[in-house]
Amino acid sequence: MSVKTHVYIDGSWIFHNKKHLIDAYGQDDYDIDFNKISLVIQQHLLNNLTIDVDIVRTYFFGTMPLNKVGFDSNKQKAFYKYLKEECHFVTDFFEIDYQNDESFQPNINSLQIALTSSVLYNAGLNTSYDIAAIALADPSYQSMIKRARMLGKRILLIGIKDSFDNRLRSRTTLFDYPVLYLDDYLDTLKLNREDHLRKCMGCDNEEMTNWYGTDFYCSECRENDSRAKLRKCNNCGKEEETTWAEPYYYCFDCRESYRKNQNSFNI
Repeated sequence: MSVKTHVYIDGSWIFHNKKHLIDAYGQDDYDIDFNKISLVIQQHLLNNLTIDVDIVRTYFFGTMPLNKVGFDSNKQKAFYKYLKEECHFVTDFFEIDYQNDESFQPNINSLQIALTSSVLYNAGLNTSYDIAAIALADPSYQSMIKRARMLGKRILLIGIKDSFDNRLRSRTTLFDYPVLYLDDYLDTLKLNREDHLRKCMGCDNEEMTNWYGTDFYCSECRENDSRAKLRKCNNCGKEEETTWAEPYYYCFDCRESYRKNQNSFNI
């Protein structure tokens, strides 16, 4: 018999507070190996429980900046692909249009709403999980935590000691276990980046790299990669990346809408 645990990660919180982990470790190239998150949670819970812990599923909620000055979306896309395909996370991310305005301050309510909805929906399914391990810090999540506990779920908060916002973690009555501080597991969570030889998926040339993702392209292919381009939809004007090279272009939403209309007409 084991307690079933779901993990919910506010990616925006991780992104803005990772610098504290880097400072604590003392190396600028420090990064988190998200594959090891579940191991750390299991270890922490086992210190407070007498039965096994089963990490059933991990959810990661994040954002994807669009039209942000100086931002390369390819790295962000590769990160989400890594979480989905290698860490087997359930990923949910939201596009934020910066409109090429350097002073723009995004509103990420969509992320918080999605995370809250997922926690409470799964809590309503009585057999879904026993413990929710939540990596976040915004005190606006208090109502979510209270309602999940009203449904009989136990809460483990994942935090960072040196982060400035301690309003949520100071409310100890909201949680059922001691806070899991990522700072206490820096060595365990460290992503090891060892150089190794890999074959390029584009030209088959081999090159030394510390990239462990499923897709790999050599430095020359990455530099000359012109496959994906930003194009404007001829129908609605929305911009998105595509490899489509014809003079006309329709975005994904417009293509899906057209297909649905065609299917309805055929029926």
